[in-house]
Amino acid sequence: MTFDIKTVVSLWLLLSVISALTVVSMYFRYRERFQGIAFWALHMGLYTAGVSLLVLRGGVPDVLSVLLANYLLILSLFFLLNGMERFVGRPGRHFHNYALIAVYALAFWYFFDVRPDMTLRTVLTSLTASAFFGQVTFLLLIRTPSNLRDVTRTSAFVMVSYAVLSLARALLLIFSPLETNEFFEAGGLTSVALLCYVGLSVCWLVAIILMIPRRLLEEVSVQEEKFAKIFRSSPGAIMLTRKADGRIFDVNGGFLEMTGYAFEEIVGATVFETKLWGDDKEYTDIFSALSRDQGVRGIESVLRKKSGESMSVLFSSDIVVIDGEQCMLSTFSDITEQSRLRRQLHEMATHDPLTGLPNRRLFDERATDVFARATRQKRKFAIMSFDIDHFKDINDTYGHAVGDEVLRQAAVRLKESLRITDTVARLGGDEFVALIEEVRGRSDASRVAFKLLELFRRPFIVEGHEVLIRVSIGVALFPENGETVEVLLKKSDDALYTAKEMGRDTLKMAED
Repeated sequence: MTFDIKTVVSLWLLLSVISALTVVSMYFRYRERFQGIAFWALHMGLYTAGVSLLVLRGGVPDVLSVLLANYLLILSLFFLLNGMERFVGRPGRHFHNYALIAVYALAFWYFFDVRPDMTLRTVLTSLTASAFFGQVTFLLLIRTPSNLRDVTRTSAFVMVSYAVLSLARALLLIFSPLETNEFFEAGGLTSVALLCYVGLSVCWLVAIILMIPRRLLEEVSVQEEKFAKIFRSSPGAIMLTRKADGRIFDVNGGFLEMTGYAFEEIVGATVFETKLWGDDKEYTDIFSALSRDQGVRGIESVLRKKSGESMSVLFSSDIVVIDGEQCMLSTFSDITEQSRLRRQLHEMATHDPLTGLPNRRLFDERATDVFARATRQKRKFAIMSFDIDHFKDINDTYGHAVGDEVLRQAAVRLKESLRITDTVARLGGDEFVALIEEVRGRSDASRVAFKLLELFRRPFIVEGHEVLIRVSIGVALFPENGETVEVLLKKSDDALYTAKEMGRDTLKMAED
């Protein structure tokens, strides 16, 4: 049977073009993920260009269809080797390949121009190609990391087939030289060899297409293994729940140690059934933020242990997709002690250490908020300044310890007598100030002030002593007596001193 070599080479070119387009598309899709694919694309481009020139043999100068065509074919194999090395993470030195290409180029030129001999040119090209195919085979079977050998094994078998075919073709030509220097008249053995190259081109295209998804699967497997190790061994608390209903899929040892649950007690239940969150509304708010932003970071929350004890945690969560289902991967850090210390420091910074009442700083903050609301809603509020009459006499008579206890008891009476929305603060010594929200007018404010006067007329029992004290009160109203907190405080303070001048144990309303 006689084969038309030109038809075979044309078929070879068609497959090369398809392979080149496939590899280029892979390059654009995976160039950021895998190294080496750019070299594959360059290999296929040069390879296709070389085969194209072979097809044009006789229609273009021989320097293009013979010399340049074979140079491109061999050079493409060099880039194939480089691409594979980068793909498997094993780049190597190529001094020997530079030398091989240089020797090949000189020898091929010699048998092309000085002593034309197509047989020797073909032998030289086949041996050089076999050397490159052999290196690629060795790389994919031996040098490739063990975890990737399943990925590269099919490609390695195609490469070794290329190497054996090229070597066999060279040996056959050595023992049975061609009888012509016309490529398209080279005979049946050349046709068979080229058909084998065409078949291997198909196999190579399939192998390289399969290699990418296999590599992706390998990476997914590695990442899953890493995730499992990190998940299990992490000292922090980690929980995996289903986003749809909060059902707990998995927890690590850190979570079990933190909460006191056993694995079988918590996995399979929902966060609502276990009452992990001290407040279900808080969890709902966090869930809403997570759904909106696809993740939350550093939210301080309260978690309930199995024992019922509450603990402060720093909570972060991300949405991950597992088996097509959205899940929440959450981490928890126990910050109970830090929260306690922070609250303690805040308390020290904003409260009077003796009485526990707000200090001037916190009073100013609350007064600013009340002023803003009252201005916006067109409501009234009152500021009352008062101090204990002749408090120095108590210290001189009974001692400072009794005086301090009187101040503490006075603070308790004030807090118990005012609404939870009102604020009473100690400014220093025996000076206090009260912020009374939503009063209807002067009569309403006077009623509260008279109540405070009566409150202090009851005796204080301290260390067996019955201590009688009185207070003087100055009252300023918003907006009648001023339109800023500073003005109202000054007006109430002025009214307080007027009350003292009036004989003490009384109240005085500020003048408009």
